[in-house]
Amino acid sequence: MENDWWFDFFDDVYGDFILHTFNDDEIKNSINYLVKKFEINEKTKIYDQCCGKGSMAIPLLEKTNNIYGCDIIPSYIAHIKSVTDNGVFEVYDAKKYMPKEKVDVVINWHTSFGYSKNNDENIEMLKKAYESLKKDGVFILGYINFEFVVKNFEKKMVVNKIINNKKITLERFSSFENGMLKQKWSIIEIPEWEKIGETKIYFENDLLNIFENIGFRSIKVFYDLKESYEAKRFSPKMYIVAYK
Repeated sequence: MENDWWFDFFDDVYGDFILHTFNDDEIKNSINYLVKKFEINEKTKIYDQCCGKGSMAIPLLEKTNNIYGCDIIPSYIAHIKSVTDNGVFEVYDAKKYMPKEKVDVVINWHTSFGYSKNNDENIEMLKKAYESLKKDGVFILGYINFEFVVKNFEKKMVVNKIINNKKITLERFSSFENGMLKQKWSIIEIPEWEKIGETKIYFENDLLNIFENIGFRSIKVFYDLKESYEAKRFSPKMYIVAYK
């Protein structure tokens, strides 16, 4: 078995200082997009793959209690359960997990895909999303726009944040190795914390071929939540919407 780096990488420090430091407006815009685009209401069944500490799932619970989520990190699931009694959230590998019932919508939002060098392992996660859907259900994947990232490559990134009234200086060093984007993360104020993670480089056509081979149909690619394809030139993000 290859080194499953993500079991070590996604710890409580990452969860507290990085995973859920998304801009509030970004989360709000993401939720608004999903709710309006897919007409989410109290009857909608949603599965959040790799739900983390619930940055997407918890707000979506305001629209429907029929939400399933899984994550491999026990403390992340424990956090969600400490916040709400609604929904079904389980500690599980998303490459193996399926909700107990077919759902209308599956989301994989914050680049929680492509962690393995093994292409087949990555595809298993997308297959599980497909198998979890009802007929005509929709899957939305948020991923990296690698065409933009490669063209605008930055070896070093430094971000300053104030989290829980604490100053946090996040450093990230990036490189391309063997078809992977390799990143070393560190937090200056927590010198003992240093992690390395990898994400497989999939370009748009790579993912389109994978989605088609799995059986998805009516596949659409865009690069911002206005569903703009032209944003490909300046957006580090890519979204794929596909139906079963």
